[in-house]
Amino acid sequence: MEKAHSFFSEKGYEITSINDIISSLGISKGAFYHYFKSKDDVLDAIIMDYVVEVVEMLNHIANAPSLNALDKYWKMFTETQVMRKQNSKRFLFLAKMFQGEKNLLFQYRYTEKILELTKPPFILVLNQGVKEGLFRINDPEETAELIMRIGNIYRTKIAVYALNINDNPNIRLKIKNIIEFMQDMVERVLGLSSGKLDFISRGFENGIRS
Repeated sequence: MEKAHSFFSEKGYEITSINDIISSLGISKGAFYHYFKSKDDVLDAIIMDYVVEVVEMLNHIANAPSLNALDKYWKMFTETQVMRKQNSKRFLFLAKMFQGEKNLLFQYRYTEKILELTKPPFILVLNQGVKEGLFRINDPEETAELIMRIGNIYRTKIAVYALNINDNPNIRLKIKNIIEFMQDMVERVLGLSSGKLDFISRGFENGIRS
């Protein structure tokens, strides 16, 4: 998986072949196919390596009986930010994989896998928020997907900008504007008053500064 990481980053996912991976390791095709069915299988394993801890954490929070929906939303967001900071090298690699066109398939598969695994706990929280009268939404499932897809687009944009933050001082202002837009968008979608989700802007800005 580490060798595949390297090839996917340098050559691009679609251009990298199974032969590239096994030749660099000096192993046989039989050894490769003992563990993986295909190159796509390797990619799925890499993606799961990124998200498995996050998914476990989100499910734990979503099912916590003592928290209201807004507290769960806050905790899910902040704990995810903590994990990103603790695994900064891993997510730096991921940000690089989202640059350019050579890894479009990786980007698509990663995004869809993230959505598949993290949407269920988020839906639980939104349903709870509707019952508690905190969120004013008609369809928690579609709302969850909308917020997550838009959020993923802008988180990726922020990550790519952050890679070049030391080379261009104007990038910090761009990032700040994106963060403020994200927070405002989510508040409007959930029917919340302005500033109710200020932990979004604070969390992202603290992450960029550090």
